[in-house]
Amino acid sequence: MAPRRFALVCFRLKLKQEGKGRELKSRLLMAVNESGLAFMTHAVVGGIYIIRYAVGSTLTETRHWDNPWELIQEKAQLVLQELGLALEED
Repeated sequence: MAPRRFALVCFRLKLKQEGKGRELKSRLLMAVNESGLAFMTHAVVGGIYIIRYAVGSTLTETRHWDNPWELIQEKAQLVLQELGLALEED
């Protein structure tokens, strides 16, 4: 029998512009949750607002991560456009 694996994915968006990060992440979280396709929560760690997504059960499949990841990217682009912002490139 394979060991069970549980996962909590935490992420944030790094912006080129300062000062709008929390607003952006809050709007992104709301947009994702309002879609009804995934549900995420938030936390503040070390003063940084992060979005949390629990992807873990014994029946978790690749699609349980891939589909929400595409949704996050889509909603992030929409929110960025609404606020006239751009992501920081690594």
